[in-house]
Amino acid sequence: MELVATESVGRIAISVSALPAIFPVNFRLVNGDVVFLTGEGIKSQAAIEGAVVGFEVDQVDAEHRAGWSVMLIGQARMVTDEPKITADLRLSPWAGGARTNVVCIHPEFVSGRRIVASKS
Repeated sequence: MELVATESVGRIAISVSALPAIFPVNFRLVNGDVVFLTGEGIKSQAAIEGAVVGFEVDQVDAEHRAGWSVMLIGQARMVTDEPKITADLRLSPWAGGARTNVVCIHPEFVSGRRIVASKS
């Protein structure tokens, strides 16, 4: 989670009609939960339904062939009862359009790996 906290962009993976759909979002960690803003659509619907989703954050150094990746799995939910979280997010979504829905993912499973260039 320390690595996740160093980044601001990740990808949420949602099942849509039994097919994987992956969307980039900018996010913040709030008390160990992934929180992001989104508009009406697939991500909001997943949160309304309480879908189990994946979330991935990584960092890649192509020049040195190194990096890391962290995968989180948890239930998405819409944040409607915590106005302070919304005010404290200080998120400015990169995508255009209204992004007023607050989605929270509480990780139940965390896995990851570091990639270090082989010494050859």
